[in-house]
Amino acid sequence: MSYAWDVFRVAYTNPPKTKLIVIVCEDLVCDEVQCIGFPINSRIRPYVSNRPDLLRCQVTLREADYGFLHYDSYLDCAHTRRFSTDELVVCVGQVTDEDKAQVRSVIAQATTIEPRYKDLILSD
Repeated sequence: MSYAWDVFRVAYTNPPKTKLIVIVCEDLVCDEVQCIGFPINSRIRPYVSNRPDLLRCQVTLREADYGFLHYDSYLDCAHTRRFSTDELVVCVGQVTDEDKAQVRSVIAQATTIEPRYKDLILSD
């Protein structure tokens, strides 16, 4: 089963709180599938706004395109995060083709993503 481009609710922050994440690819590590994803945020933090290399990695997700969003949000594609399949409990939807294309474009130009993950994301 592929999780790529699915949106999940997960609790991974400290302290734990539910966040929406988008899985963009999968990686096999020691015979275990690890999902690579990016978080969805309700706003762009000032830290990110003040750093052009991070700001260009924010992809706007419009509320009108996603029934699970309550307002326009931002997919933070600046840094990958790993999730085990056990953490992916509730799938709430999928990324639109238009937004997939935008994410791929951002990733291709990102300076903050390791080349290995760029290749995995862009080959999907």
